[in-house]
Amino acid sequence: MTRYVVFEPPSDDGVRPSEGAVFLRDGVTKWAVVLPWLWLWRHRLVLAGFAVLALDLGLGWAAERAGLGLAGLVLPLLLGLFVALEGPSLRAARYRRRGFEEVAVVDAADEAEATILYYAGGAAGAGPTSAAAAGTPIATGGPLARRLAERRASLGLFDSQRVR
Repeated sequence: MTRYVVFEPPSDDGVRPSEGAVFLRDGVTKWAVVLPWLWLWRHRLVLAGFAVLALDLGLGWAAERAGLGLAGLVLPLLLGLFVALEGPSLRAARYRRRGFEEVAVVDAADEAEATILYYAGGAAGAGPTSAAAAGTPIATGGPLARRLAERRASLGLFDSQRVR
């Protein structure tokens, strides 16, 4: 099962679910490891794609110049692995910047099944992304729990909550 995060476009009428919902697959892709800049460009993350391309070329040039051999092959793959792991969070941040709202997380085998589960409503796996989205506190009690609830701690290297 793959996890799909559902983003709804900004709307004035507040009708949910809308036909413009976007289903974002939250997982590692092979193409992002092999050709990270192309994967980023395909998902319209052009500036990040140029930065990764420049870094990839720079790593290759530096490894060749220093005569590192195997490291010259491994370093670009590590960069690609980083993009593969953090790429979905970059895409999610892009949708948040555009005003989309994260409304649900659906566990499904593919995007078609995720779409069916989301629009069926109340299906297993479809629901608020977090307790904060449902209007309840993330955690109660203790100073650490309060700080986490205030910050809405996120997973990954990019703070997705500050992008808004």
